[in-house]
Amino acid sequence: MSKINIPEALFLLNNHHVVAIPTETVYGLAARYDDEVAIEKIFAEKKRPKSDPLIVHVGHRDQVKELIKSPHPFLLHLMDEFWPGPLTLLAYKKKSVLDIVTANSLKVAIRMPSHPVALEILQKLNIPLVAPSANLFGHTSPTTFEHVEKEFKGTIPIVDGGPCTQGIESTILEFQEISPKKAKIILHRPGPLTASMIEKEIIKFPHLNISIEEQFSSLQAPGTMESHYAPRIPLYLIDEGDDDGHEIKLPMKAAEAAEQLYALLREGEESQKSYLWIKKRPLQEYQEDPLWASVWNRLLKASSPLPS
Repeated sequence: MSKINIPEALFLLNNHHVVAIPTETVYGLAARYDDEVAIEKIFAEKKRPKSDPLIVHVGHRDQVKELIKSPHPFLLHLMDEFWPGPLTLLAYKKKSVLDIVTANSLKVAIRMPSHPVALEILQKLNIPLVAPSANLFGHTSPTTFEHVEKEFKGTIPIVDGGPCTQGIESTILEFQEISPKKAKIILHRPGPLTASMIEKEIIKFPHLNISIEEQFSSLQAPGTMESHYAPRIPLYLIDEGDDDGHEIKLPMKAAEAAEQLYALLREGEESQKSYLWIKKRPLQEYQEDPLWASVWNRLLKASSPLPS
């Protein structure tokens, strides 16, 4: 049986095992952040290159001081506003964070998930967890228990927390202080927390001139490789498909599209068609909700180049 309860998960996590747990974004393959044996298993199970860093998940704000050096007041403000939730912060790590977690980078990505099951596990364990998406590297992320079970053919113990509500991975950002009066935010991965939401928090720090820039291909942050999230048959972003293709029809609302995206891609894999396709929408429709930029980011990374 691959389904386990929370006490069983705690026992396994404390004994060098990997456990799949739900978060509000996607299901993750979890291990204690200080357990190199179990972290090695994550990379092996996922077939994930060790050049791709992991996110450390915390259950208490007090754990942050064990992980990163001297967080800026603006970072602490973002934690107050958006944690628990789909916001990952990249900051300089302390020595307690293993190099395998950060791909030998001096910075570590941290977040506090809002899913009640993930939070209960983290708080009862009282140790941070690494938890990259519970899928083979590069494949479409899982948003249900069934996705994980099928991905690993029942070999990974899973805590079932129902379907993920956000559906796409967390927003990753980094705060860089340039001078006492100037700073910049680097958006490494768009997600449920949009740039416009961050901008509303910037104005609460009028003494700081804070700019935002996008840097989606940085190897310091997880999930920023050029190709990612891909279904097992080609996905094309085109105006019209034919009988050989299966159309993925996204909901009209961005939040619903984000929540259902990976499930729709996985359903499309079962269609027996030779390719999947999604019709592009007029630019003005995407501009109406900034969350579309995060959904489109995933589609661009998941899509294949058109055959010549």
